[in-house]
Amino acid sequence: MRPLSALRNIPPRECLHRHFVPLFSTIMITNELSRAVLDLPLEDRLELARRLVESVVEPAPLTDAVKDGIRRIEDVAAGRVAGLTEDEYRTALQ
Repeated sequence: MRPLSALRNIPPRECLHRHFVPLFSTIMITNELSRAVLDLPLEDRLELARRLVESVVEPAPLTDAVKDGIRRIEDVAAGRVAGLTEDEYRTALQ
């Protein structure tokens, strides 16, 4: 896109066509895309949101403690390790 100062030498019709028509087209496409995405099932919208966030956020490197925590959660979720009962947890905190 040309800098604003370059628009002074462009006839008004050409300026409108080159600079505003693409803008309106982009807005229309974005609105149509938004409507289509919002019609997706919840799980698909969540997956798309996850992918979009990953595309703009640089992941931080995982520390050894975080990796260990992830491994422990996966062990409990997979049933390889039994989790604590609420009473066991409260006792361990004391």
